[in-house]
This record gives sequence, C-alpha cells and structure tokens, in this order.
Amino acid sequence: MPDRIILKIGLLLVAATLAGCGTPEFRQERQICKAKWLQKIPPVYKDHVVMRTRYESRPDGNITCTTTGSTTQCTQGKILVPVPYMAVETYDINAERRAGKIKACTENRCTSKFGNPSCKT
Repeated sequence: MPDRIILKIGLLLVAATLAGCGTPEFRQERQICKAKWLQKIPPVYKDHVVMRTRYESRPDGNITCTTTGSTTQCTQGKILVPVPYMAVETYDINAERRAGKIKACTENRCTSKFGNPSCKT
C-alpha cells in the first residue's frame, strides 16, 4: 500500500509540473504530444481499496456555562475523534508511463522548434 501512495504523489507532482509550465507555445506542443500519447498508451483504470480517516465531533463530557444577567448559556465540550474507513479509489495504471512520454515528446518538439526544451522564444 505505501507504494501506491508514492505512485500517487509522483503522479500529482508530474501533473502539477506539467500544468504549471510556461509559455503558450509550450502548452500547445504539450497538447499535441498528449493527444498522440493518449492514443498510443490509453488509460487503463483499476480500482483499489484504501484506508482513509475522517474526523467526527463528539461530546467530551465537559459543560461550560456562562451567565449574563439572568440568562445562563451552557455549551457541551467537543472533541474530534478519528474514524478510519475503507474507500475504493480508481486510478490509471498507465498515467505515469504516459506522462514521461508526453514530457519527453514536448521537450523534443520545443527543442527542435525553439532551440530549448521550454519553448521559450
């Protein structure tokens, strides 16, 4: 299960890197490469069960009362309690391999057109 977490983190980093990259020329070249590699390495989706944790607010047994004039207001103390649960997540088993191909393709196209892998003019 730790390998899947590392894979997800890696995919998020790749996606964030690709999404945040620069020039309009770079984004255009990346779109061309993305379309090409989505055909060559199509998504294959798999489900897997993961453990998650949600937090619930529960009474902690304490009551705090404040009196203003003739009115007394009492509030129950609360504590956040972790509640583990199982969830099913879907992921693309080809995403990481495809992202590497898209990156290499984009850099090659930029280098051949603009003389640098970032498509900077």
